[in-house]
Amino acid sequence: MTPSKLKLSVITLSLALTSIANAESTFNLGRIEVNATQPLPAIGSATIDAQTMRDENRETVTEALDRMPGITANNIGPRSEQMVFVRGFDLRQVPVFVDGIPIYIPYDGYVDLGRFTTFDLAEINVSKSFSSVLYGPNTLGGAINLVSRKPTEKLEGEVGAGYDVGDQSGSDGKRSWLNLGSNQGLWYAQLSASYRQQDSFSLSDDFNPTEAQGTGLRNNANRKDTKINIKLGLTPN
Repeated sequence: MTPSKLKLSVITLSLALTSIANAESTFNLGRIEVNATQPLPAIGSATIDAQTMRDENRETVTEALDRMPGITANNIGPRSEQMVFVRGFDLRQVPVFVDGIPIYIPYDGYVDLGRFTTFDLAEINVSKSFSSVLYGPNTLGGAINLVSRKPTEKLEGEVGAGYDVGDQSGSDGKRSWLNLGSNQGLWYAQLSASYRQQDSFSLSDDFNPTEAQGTGLRNNANRKDTKINIKLGLTPN
């Protein structure tokens, strides 16, 4: 080996050892620890309970969420599905859960909240920004959790019915619901059922008829939702 090559090898080895030494002495990312002696308040969360939904006659999840600040209800797609935007994020970034179980629509990812009635719900929890890691992935913009009823008495129940009279023949609607539950300490049972039907709805008098839609009632606007929920729970503790 010539002197010049030997000198180059020594310099290269020296630089490598210097780099390793510097890395060992400076490579320290540190860590951040957050400690709290009391529960931290929820950030950007909102809740609507069953009593408020009944008092304000909000029969679907869309109608219930539309009253909350930061949430905008809208109809999208060729099927005119009802959905909400939570601070600008749609339901692809704000998934919907029922008692913590996610609901997904393989077709396009949008859940039609107009098909979910509120008669059997105890409350609706909405996380508008930070959400619990228990919700799993895909909660970039928050999460919507529909919490079903849980009985607190040995025997409790609720029954109701209603009828909507439209301004034109064929635009009437009706609904009925039943909630029956029992809590025996070691176990509980909850039965909920609801039925909601709307024949159609009237168009505005200023609507200009087209070949696909005439005046009077909206075409193909009838809907019917039937829901039965049975929940059994074991609570030995």
